[in-house]
Amino acid sequence: MNIESFSAETPRWQIRYALNLARIVGVYRTRKNLQYFTHESAVLLHGLSPWNVEPSVYAATNSNRHKTTLPKVTINTEVFEPREFRPTFSLQRSDEYLTIDNLPVESLENTAIRMVISRPAVDALVAVSQILHRLTRFSHFQWQYSRSLEKQVKQSLLVRLDKIQKEHPKLGNYDRGRVLINVADAACESAGEAALQPILYAVFSDALVSQYKIHMNGHDYFADFAVPEVHLIIEFDGVGKMGTNEQEFNDALHAQLNRQNAIESLGYSFIRVKWNDLLNPTDLYNRFVRYLMKKYSDFHLRSSTLKSLLESEAVI
Repeated sequence: MNIESFSAETPRWQIRYALNLARIVGVYRTRKNLQYFTHESAVLLHGLSPWNVEPSVYAATNSNRHKTTLPKVTINTEVFEPREFRPTFSLQRSDEYLTIDNLPVESLENTAIRMVISRPAVDALVAVSQILHRLTRFSHFQWQYSRSLEKQVKQSLLVRLDKIQKEHPKLGNYDRGRVLINVADAACESAGEAALQPILYAVFSDALVSQYKIHMNGHDYFADFAVPEVHLIIEFDGVGKMGTNEQEFNDALHAQLNRQNAIESLGYSFIRVKWNDLLNPTDLYNRFVRYLMKKYSDFHLRSSTLKSLLESEAVI
């Protein structure tokens, strides 16, 4: 990696992304018996965003499954802590992997399986929701068709999970994996939305709707999330929605406020969630619970297997 291409103004996320890829390439060039990349490494190479933003490198290997340390890296004034190369088992024949930018990568389907049986719930759901979005080519303009495809893809993943469980019964928690596949949401358009979704699901369960359509002023508006039962709209304010310069940001903010005012005139309430809110999921969960108790005291908080799972992992 040519670190001279980075300046003091280069965003940390951009440097981090380049470093993640550089570590993957470095492992590929220096490790023998490597078959294909897996887990977060596969997520990155497929062009998706893992919730763990500085992951170790994972790959299936034929032998020598001892993990090794990848050194600390300093770029400008940014220090990136050491990570590891963690070899793992193969889930598919060597001729079934994909090649992306000349690197061997596990399929999206098997990547989804690995994530749900081995990763914390939010990490797994962020990956699998993005994978479902990619595999279904989800479009809110074809909502019913996209949901039908999502159901088919989920079923195929569950069948694949059953097969892998028979072949590798001790590889991971398969029952937990089934829960996460069923809860993952193909409508999530970003890692941020995918991380928010399980927190909302823990509060609202099946009352939660993603990509909720509202018709107003002759146009269709699609909310990130909604709870129609209580006329609540929940929007994730990701950076990508706000443009890339000051003018685009101001235009996007103006349009956002006008749209929100119009929707509120129809009787909806708005809650906006920012990226930093996702870093404190317990506070975020409690924020929604307090909102419901204050404004809709008769709303029944649902229990769910996902909620119990998030509680067991101290997420909420």
